[in-house]
Amino acid sequence: MLFKPISLACLLLLNGYFSYAQDSVVANKLTVLTNAQFLGPVVIPAAVNGLSVASPTGLSLTSNELNVKSGALYLGYRTTTNTLIQTNGGNVGIGTSNAIARLHVHGGSIKLTNPTAYPWGVNIDMKLNESWAREYSISYDSLTKMLSMGVYANAGTMHYAYIGGNSTTSVHNAPWMVFRPDGNVGIGTTAPGAYKLAVAGTIAARKVKVTQETWADFVFHPDYQLPSLQEVERFITANRHLPDIPSAKEVAADGLDLGEMNRKLLQKVEELTLYLIAERKEREEMKREIIELRKMITIKP
Repeated sequence: MLFKPISLACLLLLNGYFSYAQDSVVANKLTVLTNAQFLGPVVIPAAVNGLSVASPTGLSLTSNELNVKSGALYLGYRTTTNTLIQTNGGNVGIGTSNAIARLHVHGGSIKLTNPTAYPWGVNIDMKLNESWAREYSISYDSLTKMLSMGVYANAGTMHYAYIGGNSTTSVHNAPWMVFRPDGNVGIGTTAPGAYKLAVAGTIAARKVKVTQETWADFVFHPDYQLPSLQEVERFITANRHLPDIPSAKEVAADGLDLGEMNRKLLQKVEELTLYLIAERKEREEMKREIIELRKMITIKP
């Protein structure tokens, strides 16, 4: 049973259903086929299915604080400069009507002010029982990643953090620099091994400082046993390199410790200095003996 006004503008049904601009039984508590204006709050109980808008012009609140149109929710009037929440996949766009990610910000910046709890800022949280790589990147026109910073791991075990770029995919397989969990750093290599810094290439520098705990001054100590030149000669004949100096084969296999090598080279220089001093003393002694011999010889005319 229903009450029908003469203008057919609305119907009020005894079962509590209300229809505006429609003269047939409706399935909704309120059906509006044209425009409606609410001067007070509208409350929709949680037990019902919500509010549905079928008109192409959408739903808007006074002063355009909230707009719904074409399957998207706008915070502000329906322009690309305001916040857009897309229902298609749940993407959110700020400053764009074509959000291609869960959060897409166009023509603006994102700022965090004084985060007060873990993770203390922006965080990518992963939970995969397989190898994975995730990164922050800067690209041009959504194409080549010019710079990427990320982590390569297997489940919860990190292989390394990395910096790289110039790639259209993840750069974790060929990064410029890696940082291992033990603090070791590799440049041009993902396997720095036991070295704090491993460089697969050439290093150019104006100055290199290497600290040493020991130096070669022990050669000048009175208790130092300077090997004779005969002993050195026998060692060179048998081994084809100086004593205490690595062979070419050892250097090819293990590399060269610059600090230790400089110490050993200085040791050889100091030993050579002692040999020269001893040789000078021998020459001076020989000169004195020659002078004495000349004095003992009488030269007849």
